[in-house]
Amino acid sequence: MATNKGKDTAKSKAANKNKAKANTDDNLKGLEGLVADDAPVPKTGAPDTPAEQMQTDPNAPSMAILAQYVKDLSFENPNPINPPQIEGGRPPMEVKINISINKIEEEDYEVALEIRVESKAEETILFIAEISYAGLFRIRNIPEEQLKAILQIEAPRQIFPFARHILAEVTAFSGSAPVLLDPGIFAAVYQQMQQQAQNSEGAQAGEGAEEAKN
Repeated sequence: MATNKGKDTAKSKAANKNKAKANTDDNLKGLEGLVADDAPVPKTGAPDTPAEQMQTDPNAPSMAILAQYVKDLSFENPNPINPPQIEGGRPPMEVKINISINKIEEEDYEVALEIRVESKAEETILFIAEISYAGLFRIRNIPEEQLKAILQIEAPRQIFPFARHILAEVTAFSGSAPVLLDPGIFAAVYQQMQQQAQNSEGAQAGEGAEEAKN
């Protein structure tokens, strides 16, 4: 009896399943052709916008960061136990910044931001922090007269926040106030480099004139 009851239950489940499938097939009738498998997918956004044209235009000027990394990092903290007393709580600092540019490929440049911060109280060195932080930039279709400013101002400005953050973290853990550098320093650095270049060109021109005179 138990075996026959089990068979009847199985038959009943199979019948209900077939009935449900038939109901589903009936519900789908008349919907054929409303959505085709090869229906075109609508394109989002307005076509032929200036942004899209710029992305596809091989002659458009562009600058992209391919990679960024720490090349060198050092920190000296000679007197962490008994530092000298400083009026105002913030020690004087001497900051030196250098920008080195290395052409890797036809369109790829490595721009390294080299920062040295030295803090002294009278003749006692509180700390010396040095970092060389670089970015690999791909620069395309930039006029030659603008390329120098791009490499010496804009490229360093883009990687500066990361170098600044590392310096702030390192100096904060030394027990002194964190070093927070001004992002606008690159314009001054660039002007200084331009002035040095002009002075060098003037000196060379003067030497040439003196040789010609002799």
